[in-house]
Amino acid sequence: ALGQVIMSTTLHTGGPTPSTTNACMALMNLSISKQYKSQVYHTPGIMQALLTVLAQTSALHLPTLTTTAHGEPASITSLRNPTAQEARIRACSVLSNLAIGYDNKMSMFIYPGFVEAILVM
Repeated sequence: ALGQVIMSTTLHTGGPTPSTTNACMALMNLSISKQYKSQVYHTPGIMQALLTVLAQTSALHLPTLTTTAHGEPASITSLRNPTAQEARIRACSVLSNLAIGYDNKMSMFIYPGFVEAILVM
């Protein structure tokens, strides 16, 4: 259910919302415990949801055609959106927590899009 919340609140609202951040925070708390790492990782939709948050909050994803009054690219201003930043931080924390488990680490490495997503963190 948390993966579905993350996906729907990120993709259908134009970016992460406070609900996205809360769902990522719940996953972050679950992924801390050694006994839940594998369960969280293997839950269908979780990895894709986390990678979607990273993609939606990436500077590469956000438009850079306009500049702010200060001459900065619009994407930099968008990244200063506290909701997007918090969702991104929480999603990164979940991925970090999940990678601590050796079994997860190996399968995360081959998960489609994972390496590319962390390279642009």
